[in-house]
Amino acid sequence: MKKIGLIALIVVLSLGIIGVGYAAWSANLTVNGQVKTGSFNVTIAGGTPILPNTYTTVTYGSTTGVDGNNCPLSITLNLVAPGTYVIPLTIHNLSTIPVNITGDSVTGITDSLSDPNIATDFTVTTTHSLNGADLAASGTATDSVTIVVGSAAMNSDSYSFTIAVAASQGS
Repeated sequence: MKKIGLIALIVVLSLGIIGVGYAAWSANLTVNGQVKTGSFNVTIAGGTPILPNTYTTVTYGSTTGVDGNNCPLSITLNLVAPGTYVIPLTIHNLSTIPVNITGDSVTGITDSLSDPNIATDFTVTTTHSLNGADLAASGTATDSVTIVVGSAAMNSDSYSFTIAVAASQGS
């Protein structure tokens, strides 16, 4: 019986020594860090237009920033006469990350005199020169919109439309 008690004592002491040894060799490591994500903000602004006459004026609405992946800008041409108008655009990448310009679109063409032939009297085209282009963080790029007002357009009419540039996270 003494032998069993001695063996039990030796086993208990051995396990205790193993536990102390394990505790001495193990440690906890705590790492604190900060993760900062980027921001996505693309805006578009109209520049000084090239007009075929001196009495037509161009009014820009405020750009509302990115709406989903689109950055819209409303444009109104006042006292329009037949001719070709070119409106330069500047796209600003206010993001902290690069962006890729994925396209542009023109929507909402309206006029103040309810021109029945608006579809043929007023056409808007974009150069699409930036489609697929990467724009660095805090970078800018230029594009333009060409507007052709047909000879049958109603004199002194005002036309409005919205151009939107679509962008996504670049690489």
